[in-house]
Amino acid sequence: MSGRPINVTDEEATRLLLVLSHSLAESTLQSYATGLLVFHVFCDTRTTPEDQRAPASPDLISIWLSTIAGSYSGAAVKNYLYGVRAWHIIHGVDWHIKKPELDALVRAAEKLQPSSSKRKKREPYTIAFMEAVIAKLDATLPLDAAVIACLTTSFYSAARLGEFTVPRLEDFHPSKYVKVSDMRHARDRNGFETTVFHIPRTKAEPVNGEDVYWARQTGTTDPESTLRNHLHVNAPPNDGHPII
Repeated sequence: MSGRPINVTDEEATRLLLVLSHSLAESTLQSYATGLLVFHVFCDTRTTPEDQRAPASPDLISIWLSTIAGSYSGAAVKNYLYGVRAWHIIHGVDWHIKKPELDALVRAAEKLQPSSSKRKKREPYTIAFMEAVIAKLDATLPLDAAVIACLTTSFYSAARLGEFTVPRLEDFHPSKYVKVSDMRHARDRNGFETTVFHIPRTKAEPVNGEDVYWARQTGTTDPESTLRNHLHVNAPPNDGHPII
């Protein structure tokens, strides 16, 4: 039994949508929003009525994907498809596409993706590569000091660049991005001193965040000396500003 229906106020419905939207990372929401826009543009061009867009029939979704396949990368098509699916779920609308059908459509889109959507394999970052980059920069300049610190800290802590950087300064929020106050010193189980950074929010741990760390290294890529130089040159405040 599914229970008896109840009356839901506009305020309760709005609150529910807000809470459900927080189940997705911001970057995922942005990608899904683009997919939803592409879907509605497609529906507009074929004058699909609103009531046929949600719940969307398997035929409508299949025709839409066959239309955009070959114009976008397989990953983009997959994100767009899951964006429309998330839109259904968040608004409590039935999603009629079964997983086997979903997987088959995604595989087809991947096979048809344009060659221009594929990036060439890149050389891995190595210590020698970083040394060459650092040699071309001036650590006394604010931008260069920040770039060097970001490069070495991200590399030696095995962190994603997006976990230590902010897309735009106006996007900064102390509960999402690393600040100077999120840095501390500790010792590992062997007694070696390490520098620990608490990342407030990650994709894997959106609520509690995660800790990453590095230890002092030799040479020009030493993250300790490069970060110390950045903090001296740029002097970011403890709170209210990203560390890099």
